[in-house]
Amino acid sequence: LEKSLIVASQKKNVYKIKGRQSKKLINNGDYYISLAWQEIVKVTNRQGDIWEERLIVKTLPDCELTKQYIADEGLFEKEIKMYTDVLPQMENLLEDTEKSGDRLWPRYIGMIPYNMLLLQDLTAKGYKKVDRHLGLDLEHSLFAFKAIAKFHILSVAIKDELMLQSEDFVRFGPIENFRRSDYFLKKLRVLGNTMRNKWESKWYRLADHLVNNSEEIIMRFKEICQLKDNSFNVLNHGDLWISNMLFKYSEFSGKLTGIRFIDFQLRHYGSFALDLQYLLHTSIQTDVLKNHMDDLLVAYHETLVTTAKKLDSSNLKIPSLADIKAEMKDKIFYGLLMASLLLQIMLAEPLEELNLDTLLQNKFINEIKPLSQKQQDRIRTILEPYINSDWTSL
Repeated sequence: LEKSLIVASQKKNVYKIKGRQSKKLINNGDYYISLAWQEIVKVTNRQGDIWEERLIVKTLPDCELTKQYIADEGLFEKEIKMYTDVLPQMENLLEDTEKSGDRLWPRYIGMIPYNMLLLQDLTAKGYKKVDRHLGLDLEHSLFAFKAIAKFHILSVAIKDELMLQSEDFVRFGPIENFRRSDYFLKKLRVLGNTMRNKWESKWYRLADHLVNNSEEIIMRFKEICQLKDNSFNVLNHGDLWISNMLFKYSEFSGKLTGIRFIDFQLRHYGSFALDLQYLLHTSIQTDVLKNHMDDLLVAYHETLVTTAKKLDSSNLKIPSLADIKAEMKDKIFYGLLMASLLLQIMLAEPLEELNLDTLLQNKFINEIKPLSQKQQDRIRTILEPYINSDWTSL
């Protein structure tokens, strides 16, 4: 820790740590793979000046199954390489075109390969999360869509230099890991049985469809995530939901002024629509999803165009708005499946503190409280337009 701070704080000439205080950051319902805590560190330079540095420490969890899962998927290595190799290249592009402070991620401080990552504490700069139960309103949704558009086009600008089309980046863990697929199968069947036993009769057809065709639906999921050369392919965040973004507001007006993305362990190269569908169906308020989809896609497209112009790169091929809408329609199944599989977990409160070991053992399904009527209604609103659809061919 001390060595990393000294290297990262050269301008302040950090010499020694005088004291430190730790605070747990992961709460029930956050469902992060790693352990994370805040370090408030009192440091000094050789002149005797003393001040505080605040940083976030991410490290491996204690749970053995989770450790093995992280090792099998290379999750820590992937995120560390994002901060050491990929994001610095994006920052260089930003510095050439805009204020360097407009990065979309926390500042990297240091790491220990491949089990510890030290990052800037964004809360010390005024960034905060939005309540995951509330979801993102239109203002926050537009801000998020513009930010992820900038992230996506920056990745396109560096894709050849960093070989983002290589197997290491194309590989998307959820479609490769059979243990997780088993979990998906069970979760689909649980959802179908819940629809059949507790929801209105109009849901019975979809309930039976999910239960009887769960394996085919999972195969469709794997198919839709495959890289296609004719898509607008980008480096996806991969886990773009409300708990993986922080927002900043003006102290005077309360106006939204900034956004930062965190947790890049599931980054992968593929269709831009995977990130957008995931965000739409896990994190955005249903009235925004129903009434402002066009506004969000226009904001995304306009940001692609304006950022590409600032980058002054003639080889960046930007899809038309019509192409973006067509790709989003083609990937709607991905969003629906994420809502079906993940929202009940994302919105529920565990009966006790749970960890990924519980999830990997398939115990998690039975260890969450029933959703409130409001949260059930949110899931129904998302799924209802597709209540009579064949999910194996969406």
